[in-house]
Amino acid sequence: MWLDSLRKMKAASGLTTDEIAQGSGIPGPTLEKIFSGATKEPKLPTMSRLVHFLGHTLDDLEDGPPANENAPSVSERAMAVAAAFEALDAPGKRLIETVIRDQQERMAAEQLEEPLPDNVISLLRSCQATSAGTGVYLGPEDMEVIRVLENDLTRRASFCVPVSGDSMEPLYRDGDVLLVEGCEDIPVGEIGIFTVDGDGYVKKRGRGELVSLNPSYGPILLTEDSWCNGRVIGILDPAWVVG
Repeated sequence: MWLDSLRKMKAASGLTTDEIAQGSGIPGPTLEKIFSGATKEPKLPTMSRLVHFLGHTLDDLEDGPPANENAPSVSERAMAVAAAFEALDAPGKRLIETVIRDQQERMAAEQLEEPLPDNVISLLRSCQATSAGTGVYLGPEDMEVIRVLENDLTRRASFCVPVSGDSMEPLYRDGDVLLVEGCEDIPVGEIGIFTVDGDGYVKKRGRGELVSLNPSYGPILLTEDSWCNGRVIGILDPAWVVG
């Protein structure tokens, strides 16, 4: 079982959970849940980062890494890159995300058989929804390029992402596709797209926390492994999508 293998790796390292947290950058509470078995399906980027820090690879885990429906299927090489990405600070992560998006746009442009009409532009769309509830995986590598009519909102948008859940009702509802203007952070009180411990959220920026508009949901505390992907500037009208 992968958990037994992971515990053996930890024992062989001679490191405490706190020392692993300091060296790997993975929050201590997250590690405690993984090593105790409380987390049945840890996120693959976190697992890759952990086993690489312990001097192993995901292939060294008995029965392989735990399944995770929220994370895309990727190679061991990609997981190693993901582990390196997670070890970067917030500015470093944003730089890598920018490079990925630029390359996606370049590849999409090269694949176009004919130039876009003057009133149509390309826009990155997340293939996974950002949660208005409990959080889901949201990675820059999981984007597709769509064509939309050019207007003030779509021109400003860096990417768009579907909403999953009801915690931002009545402003944003399940299934809405949000237009997001990329930025490093937003002022308290504005609504943006955030990543917290690998999960993507659409929430209102609070002081050290993310706030839902639906009172049924409590705040989400920001951790060291948190960053802002951008501010929400509007909803993508389905009529604007042309391909």
